[in-house]
Amino acid sequence: MDGPEEMDWLEEELKRALAREMPPRDFAAPRRRPAWRAWVAAAACLAASAGTAIGYRQYQGREARRELKLALDIAAAKTSRIQTQLREFSR
Repeated sequence: MDGPEEMDWLEEELKRALAREMPPRDFAAPRRRPAWRAWVAAAACLAASAGTAIGYRQYQGREARRELKLALDIAAAKTSRIQTQLREFSR
């Protein structure tokens, strides 16, 4: 089946496969999604938000701890310097 007969057969198959068809009656009807999907999506968003908030709070705690340590180091250094000056002054 080589030649024009094979091409005619193929062409007919393509025409049949690509022929226009009327869509089903409910083709344009709005699709309702199951309500549980919306709840799952909302729960996922809530969990992600909560996780982000917890992570941010931990970050704030680490930053506050770092700043407090720095402040205490500065205060300790100044106190030590003042004590040294007082010792030298009292001699």
